[in-house]
Amino acid sequence: MSRRPNILVVCTDQQRTDTLSCYGAKHIKTPGFDRIAREGIRFDRAYAASAVCTPSRVSLLSGQYAGRHGVWSIGVNTGDDVRMIQHELRDAGYRTGLIGKAHLEAYQATPDQSQESIEGFEAGYGNWSGPYYGFDEVQLALGHVNYGMTGHYGAWLLQRHSEADIARFKQLRPRGNNTSFGGEAYDWDLPLASHNSVWTGDRAVEFIEGHRQEDPFFLFVSFQDPHHPHALPTEFENRVCSTQVPDPIYTEGELDARPPHFKLAREGKLSDSRFVGNAWPMAGQPRDSLSQHGGVHRDSMRKSMENSQVMAKKYCDNVWFLRTIEILEMKRVAICFE
Repeated sequence: MSRRPNILVVCTDQQRTDTLSCYGAKHIKTPGFDRIAREGIRFDRAYAASAVCTPSRVSLLSGQYAGRHGVWSIGVNTGDDVRMIQHELRDAGYRTGLIGKAHLEAYQATPDQSQESIEGFEAGYGNWSGPYYGFDEVQLALGHVNYGMTGHYGAWLLQRHSEADIARFKQLRPRGNNTSFGGEAYDWDLPLASHNSVWTGDRAVEFIEGHRQEDPFFLFVSFQDPHHPHALPTEFENRVCSTQVPDPIYTEGELDARPPHFKLAREGKLSDSRFVGNAWPMAGQPRDSLSQHGGVHRDSMRKSMENSQVMAKKYCDNVWFLRTIEILEMKRVAICFE
């Protein structure tokens, strides 16, 4: 019987094809991605089962639409009865692992409601590493950027830095002191060696190098970046030339027939509109509709409407977005080729 292959899945968050030179981008070099595309299969079309995080991730792993698996939005925990690929592979004898972002449960729930709660991680994540939804072992990074210093990644940071330093790392500086720009581009004092993408890549390399050769593994490596807010260590700036970054493609009038929050997002006015409420609704959910749900997910819904604002008129954020890609590229090469 031939040896069963190891399986490595690398996932990035909100990455577009125009950030990859293998898809024709001229303003950034991604040789690691390009090698994967050149030696494997590069797809020209792809469809997401959901526009938001948790439902899309569960669909990716389960092969089911949200209407089937029941995880209709972020802030909703995945059901224990949802069968995913890692369950099948684990039952077939694979060692299954997840490193980085899972988001299979709510971030802003309490610790007794969600294993991925960003509250109280200091007490438990040092001793717990699975099993979790079919993964034998997990090392989790929760949230993003300055609200993402939690989970196993957060516990690791606490071992490397003082509480005073971590409090400083949680402060972001608007790029160029431009507080009015809606694209969420920031400078960050976090050292590059402590960045969550570096941590995720290093943990993945450790998993692979420490694996017993006679047993196959399935490893899901999930990077938090380049999800907004787009912040990266200042020591890693100037890797992309801002003058070469093209403006977002837009045709005048193309949003006229769309729901009104589309145009507001492009104009940078979404945060001040009636589509934003105290319960962090999804983009397009008027605040006066929140009462219909009784605030059930009030503390667990994420502020995902900001996702649309990265397409604001100026390209300042695009530059910072692309520079986070450079960090991903650096770690991706380490995972796949070293």
